[in-house]
Formats: sequence, structure tokens, C-alpha cells
Amino acid sequence: MAHSKLAINGATGASVAIAVMKFMVAGITGSSAMLSEGVHSAADTQTRLVFLRFLIDRPSAVYRRYTRFLYSQ
Repeated sequence: MAHSKLAINGATGASVAIAVMKFMVAGITGSSAMLSEGVHSAADTQTRLVFLRFLIDRPSAVYRRYTRFLYSQ
């Protein structure tokens, strides 16, 4: 599980950096497409934070209740 947290932390850091850069470029160039890409990267960051929170709370009742959704095909 430590490797999972490390991977998610690394991906979250990269997503934050990417989102910041995209917002900066959108501000400099005025590109609406780059602004939407920044929003998309911010949403990716939020998703990774949810994954990290789920790994921290894994033993909780929420995990036991919704595990079937994680492994269903």
C-alpha cells in the first residue's frame, strides 16, 4: 500500500504542476482551449486526491460496503 500512496502522491504533484502551467499559459495567451485543459488537469488532481483519501480510509465501513464496485467488471 505504501507504493500505491507514493504513486498517487507523485501523480498528484505532477497534476498540480501541469494544471498550474496550463492556467499560466491560458492567462498569458488568452487561449480558452488552454483554460479548459487547466480545468481538466485540476479535475484530474481532485480525482487523485479522492483516490488517496480512499487508500487512507481503506479499512473503514465505506471500503467494505463499496468494494464490489472496485472489482466488478
